[in-house]
Amino acid sequence: MERLHRGLDRKLTLICAPAGYGKTTLACMWLQDCARPAAWLSLDENDSDLRVFLSYLVASIQTVFPDACPTTLGFLRAPQLPPLDLMATTLVNDIADLPEPFILTLDDYHAIQYNTVHELVATLIGNLPRHAHLVLVSRVDPPWPLASLRAGRAAVGQDQVEVGGLVVTEDGLAFADAVATLGEGEEEAASEEEEDEEKYGRTAANYQPI
Repeated sequence: MERLHRGLDRKLTLICAPAGYGKTTLACMWLQDCARPAAWLSLDENDSDLRVFLSYLVASIQTVFPDACPTTLGFLRAPQLPPLDLMATTLVNDIADLPEPFILTLDDYHAIQYNTVHELVATLIGNLPRHAHLVLVSRVDPPWPLASLRAGRAAVGQDQVEVGGLVVTEDGLAFADAVATLGEGEEEAASEEEEDEEKYGRTAANYQPI
């Protein structure tokens, strides 16, 4: 886990593997061991709508910072959303105003289907304030130019590592030691992921130091 912690000085941690390999379990174990508070959002197909996605995203951040993202929230309450670039800039500015470092985890990111959400998240990663760290858990690589993120040192590590069937890209180098155990027994790992999702829910965040 120490190498994961060292990756917090970058913007992104991406955990990518097929169903049943313990991705959610791994993320939960790390966050519980991390000294930073963390917001958690489990995604599904309905969250591909930009307004829905942002509403849940803000709600998850507010589990850690109850007054977070007031300007973004104001836009979400309007009948029509402003242009995507303005929404992205506003979200970045709202996150920059948060008082302390934190981690934002988006679980099941592969459920997102619409490019508007992907574009928003890509813009967020490119401009994420230094005190914020984004964790994406997904069955497939997100549809962004990962090579560009790697070149810009947005993510942890520089290569792709495959251990026990679990592929962790970008930052994934740090997971290699822990993954070897979690990758064994697909059925057991899948059951653990389901239990974690039931336990933590859609915005079951606010992991505090233990």
